[in-house]
Amino acid sequence: EQSTFSLTLRGDTIGSDRWQNAISAGSIPVYVGSEEELSWLPFQQQVPWKDIVVVLDRTKFQNDPVAAINGLRKMPLAELKKRQSLIARHWADVDWSAPESRLVDNILKEAASCQCKHFADADADAGGASAALR
Repeated sequence: EQSTFSLTLRGDTIGSDRWQNAISAGSIPVYVGSEEELSWLPFQQQVPWKDIVVVLDRTKFQNDPVAAINGLRKMPLAELKKRQSLIARHWADVDWSAPESRLVDNILKEAASCQCKHFADADADAGGASAALR
């Protein structure tokens, strides 16, 4: 049976493959922390993470994890279906094994939009040559 929710606890860093595993399974990722911490997730322009991920307050979770997780059961059915629909729609944005995956396209888009100082300096030295590549 498929889980409705997947707890995506952080390890040494915020990132882990738990996010991708949850999305691939069609399960709603549940993050313990704050919405601001979701900004590291990839493809922010393509994937509406804040509409997909359920964020549980870290302090409340630490004080009473059972109550925090039980609160998920109170999620209205319409909200649950909306999040599941978004997961189904954006699965191909984050998983290379999804049918008609857009992962490589998203990686290239993100790399092209990178405003790295090194590349900006090299571009200026080359007379703006990278603009022709965009």
